[in-house]
Amino acid sequence: MRKMAYLSLLLILIGLTVTAQDSNSPPEVTNVVAQQAGQQVEISYDLLDRDGDLMTVSLLVSSDGGSNFDLEATSLEGEIGEGIASGKGKKIVWQVPTDIPDLYGTNFVFEVVADDNVGPSAGFVNPVDGASMALIPAGKASSLLPLKVRARLLPSC
Repeated sequence: MRKMAYLSLLLILIGLTVTAQDSNSPPEVTNVVAQQAGQQVEISYDLLDRDGDLMTVSLLVSSDGGSNFDLEATSLEGEIGEGIASGKGKKIVWQVPTDIPDLYGTNFVFEVVADDNVGPSAGFVNPVDGASMALIPAGKASSLLPLKVRARLLPSC
């Protein structure tokens, strides 16, 4: 009887652990606004992770209305990269001429992507035969919630 009680308690604890790991809330990116300021683009956004996780924020840039994210923005400053906490009024500044001199267009889309880097474990070992197994989640990763904002880049006067 005592063994059954311990076994039941163990199964309940395992179940609670699995449930807790599966209850992660994905990050939310809202209120994205892109504006040109001289030869740079300023992107502001709000960021929320209901679990309080630090996030990795990245910026994708399209010159064709979002069909392809074909421009590489690397001269970025502000709240981008790893270790970004939730908050309102976050800001990314892209120094456009450093990456792409003489860029001009009217159909740009900026996509802010946040990832809380929390997900299922990469794999596990089968206790019966010791085989390593990898978990490959189906569908799109739920921790990536991109938003698109159209902004027009004009030459500075």
